[in-house]
Formats: sequence, structure tokens, C-alpha cells
Amino acid sequence: MFEQNRTFACQCVRIMEGFVQLKIACLAYLGKESRGVVLTLQEVGGERKFSIVIGRDEATSIEAFIRQIDLPVSLTHDMMCKVMRNFELRVHDVIIQGMKDGVFQTTMEVVNENSSVRVSARVSDAIAMALRFNRPVYIEETLLERVRRQQAGVSLSAKKNEDVDKQMDLGAYSVEQLNAFLKSCVKHEDYERAILVRDELNRRNSLQSEN
Repeated sequence: MFEQNRTFACQCVRIMEGFVQLKIACLAYLGKESRGVVLTLQEVGGERKFSIVIGRDEATSIEAFIRQIDLPVSLTHDMMCKVMRNFELRVHDVIIQGMKDGVFQTTMEVVNENSSVRVSARVSDAIAMALRFNRPVYIEETLLERVRRQQAGVSLSAKKNEDVDKQMDLGAYSVEQLNAFLKSCVKHEDYERAILVRDELNRRNSLQSEN
């Protein structure tokens, strides 16, 4: 699992009342069979956090930048960054300010010396760009609290299901069962348990490789 507390800007500054600045708390790959990667975002200076599933390409872009990995071919976000800088454009901030049909409504403000424009973007793309310009990402506080409570509720209800629990011995389950559990956890946004199951699958793969 990739873990990196990454604040998007050097200083924690609220742009307006009711918004909270975010940082990257965790980026967790769920296995080869899953195209999704769990990105956990946490408030700067606090403990509230929430998770979303993003694509592997976007996750690779975020991780490559944070780890300063040199890739043989420029990624799309790196190319966009170069083009913007050549035209003296830059990202000012990213705001997550709503949700519609389960999708976060996110905007990215692009500015130059004379003007600015706020454009819609996927959360993962906006975060990848904010990192490259070292600019802050904010979320509406009421939305943060609503999403956090929803995900906490899913986690609590899932614990009532005795199929998989933190206290259970996952070694009692077959690889096929664990893969099914993993898909179910991701589908129901139970990312905490998904990572737990993913770790057990990785452990078994490591043992198999050693043998």
C-alpha cells in the first residue's frame, strides 16, 4: 500500500468560511483484477477523512509525481502542466463542492495575470494538477461531514456481516472467496475492509512466490 501525507499547498489557508483544505492520506491499490485504486483524503490539521475510487492511470500520475518517478513517456497531467506554463497559466485552487448521482462536483480555477476561469474536472484529474502546481484542494465542510458519515455508516453496517471482519481469520477463506469479498467491499464503498482483504491476498501471493 502506498501511503503519503501530502498537503497540496505549503500553508493551510481557508479560502472562505465553510471550506476545509485536504491532503492525501493514503493511496491503496486493490490488486491486479481491480481497475480501481482507493484514494483517501484527509482534512489538514484534523482527523476527518473519506475515500474515493479513482482509475489506475490517474493513481499512477499522482504517485509518480509525489515519488518523483521518472517515466519514459510524459503522462497526460505532466503534458498539460507544461502547456499551461508555456502560456503562463496556472492552477489557483481546486474545490469539491457538491455531489450528484454519487459523483463529486469538482472545479479547478485556472488563472493568468489578467483573468481566471473555473472549469469542471474529475476529482482525480484536479488533484493531479493541483499537486503539480503545489496548490490547495478544498472541500465544502458540510459535504465532507456528509460523506464521512455515510462511509462510516457503511463500515459499521458491514461489521454486522460475519462474512469478513477485522477479528476474523481471513486465512480460512479461499482466494476465490477473498476476491469476491474484495469486489463486494469496493462496490459498497467499504474501503477499510477492502484494504484488509487486499493485504491478505497480497500475503498469499508473496508466500506462493517464495515457494
